[in-house]
Amino acid sequence: MARAHISHLVKLAYESRDPAAALALLDRSIELGHRRIALIRYLQAQFVAAPLEARHHAYVHEVAARMSAETLGRVAAEARSRSLSRQPSAHAAGHGGGAVAAFQHAGTDERPDLDDAGGQRRSG
Repeated sequence: MARAHISHLVKLAYESRDPAAALALLDRSIELGHRRIALIRYLQAQFVAAPLEARHHAYVHEVAARMSAETLGRVAAEARSRSLSRQPSAHAAGHGGGAVAAFQHAGTDERPDLDDAGGQRRSG
């Protein structure tokens, strides 16, 4: 995938809140074996209500299980920052329940885990 196409997908996923673009970015990250960026893209896909599948949840669950609580908190904070800085403020609040719950764990000592059924965050 060309860099220009990736940039276009990023713009669509973040600025236009396009679920298909967010999913395409996540799929690419999974295909390439990304960890941190895959988690960020997963959270954005949740935020825009992309149709996530069991394989997406499983991949991110595996990635998150290998991260320390501190690292996971930093990644979640980065995802929130990226999402909120690239979207109109009217759309940034109150959307994407699972992602918001994950973002609330950023900066805490509590390690969030992924629920096996739907990828929603729960404290463990």
